[in-house]
Amino acid sequence: MGLKLKLAGLLILFMAFSIYQITNKGARLSFHCSVFNISCPKLSDIKLSPLSTYDKEYEKVVEDFRQLFVDGTDIGAQLSIYYKNKNVINISAGKRNIEKDLPYEIDTLQHVYSSGKALCSLVVSMLVDRGLLKYEEKIGHYWPEFAVNGKEDVTIAGKIIK
Repeated sequence: MGLKLKLAGLLILFMAFSIYQITNKGARLSFHCSVFNISCPKLSDIKLSPLSTYDKEYEKVVEDFRQLFVDGTDIGAQLSIYYKNKNVINISAGKRNIEKDLPYEIDTLQHVYSSGKALCSLVVSMLVDRGLLKYEEKIGHYWPEFAVNGKEDVTIAGKIIK
């Protein structure tokens, strides 16, 4: 009974250590890398897709982008930055699926889900600040076609808050 108890204790310790390692390293790293630091990616292993372009003065940004894959933050991503109406960074790297057999290219479509809501709220706030909109005003005041089918009393604030 003593040996079984010791083995069970060691197994529990190993599982706790494994969970700790995996949660403190990137979720996208292999088990061997997360737990044992074996076969972990290096910065030199992370290749940008062939169509990636960037101005050399932004090399540090590109290095930080590549570091996301070393850290296991993601398996594939794209970054495009415009500065003064010029595309100074347009890069992608990694894989676009969990099986890691399809490359993440410059033209890979990206899911953005609800990320536009924050931008929309910012734009509305700027318009309110400039006096072009009022939070308490009904949307139908600005967009008459909206005020149908029970939406006549919906206000800007009512939509921003929800």
